[in-house]
Amino acid sequence: MQNVFVGLGSTFGQMVLRSKEHRQKGFEMISMLICVVILSIMTWWMIKPSNPDGMAKATALMNYMRGVSDSLSHMRLDTGCYTFSAKNLWSLQTDTNNSCGQAITANTWSGIYMQPQPLDMAGLIKVDKIADGATLAIKSVSGGIGTRYYLEASGIPAPIVKSFVKGCNGAQYQAASNSGVDGFNNGKCAAVLSAAEGGSTTMGKALLLIDETN
Repeated sequence: MQNVFVGLGSTFGQMVLRSKEHRQKGFEMISMLICVVILSIMTWWMIKPSNPDGMAKATALMNYMRGVSDSLSHMRLDTGCYTFSAKNLWSLQTDTNNSCGQAITANTWSGIYMQPQPLDMAGLIKVDKIADGATLAIKSVSGGIGTRYYLEASGIPAPIVKSFVKGCNGAQYQAASNSGVDGFNNGKCAAVLSAAEGGSTTMGKALLLIDETN
């Protein structure tokens, strides 16, 4: 009987050892799989395309400019004026830098119309997340049915500008039809680049039309 118990004990011990070995091998296999996954992700990240056409940043810029455009339109509904000083969108200024040519009063200004944004020394909105040193200005020009009010992002890499126009207008950028403020005749967005498409210019401006009014 004693030999039987000894035999059973030995068999049980071997089973326990084999079970531990299986668990250990299982853990080792899981660890190896985790390492393979991590290495695969790191390799993909290193060799993934660098978005040469700038579409991601172009989309971000377009969405941001549309937000500023909406804020300007809301302010105009209250005051009757388009401001050319971005700070007026979140802090009422006493200057006359607007389409009315006279100071906007607190009686009509019902801001804030957007959250405060970083400004450069000239009072232009900084858009450094799109490109180092890039800025956003509020402008106007005679054209359309009277005066065109638009946003102009300067210091933008040319590939981003072209993708911006393509994403906004739904058509490939063409220098002949999308250049300067005359480009608004063919869409809501335009660009300022070299005269000939594919030229040596590496930087440019992206333009977004806000309104055309008498």
